[in-house]
Amino acid sequence: MPSDHLDHIAVVAPDIEPLLPAFAALTGAEPTPIREVAELGLRVAFVGPVELLQPLGDVGPVAEHLVAHGTSLHHIALRVPDLDAAMAEHMAAGGRLAEAGPRTALDGRRLIFLHPATTGGVLTELVEGP
Repeated sequence: MPSDHLDHIAVVAPDIEPLLPAFAALTGAEPTPIREVAELGLRVAFVGPVELLQPLGDVGPVAEHLVAHGTSLHHIALRVPDLDAAMAEHMAAGGRLAEAGPRTALDGRRLIFLHPATTGGVLTELVEGP
């Protein structure tokens, strides 16, 4: 089941606050309030289609990405109408998942990350929804 739209891109940085004005100017969107998500170890804000991620500490996959790559693109998210069908199609084509199964996004939609080894080295998120 192909994606019907690019949902968002995510950028990781050691401090997301200085990035808010630049992405607001680029997208024409007002930033959402920065939200601290302790269970993910992140501070998160959206500016239009850009998700800004700031690790709260030195542990976890986003923090490790920041150490390895500095401020950079973290992932792209593709919106799919049916997450289960998209996962099945990806797996049938030889793809792998980066996590055990779908989880719930901050906005309540279901999502799953695909293993970058099967997406050309790009961490790709599939997110279900309108």
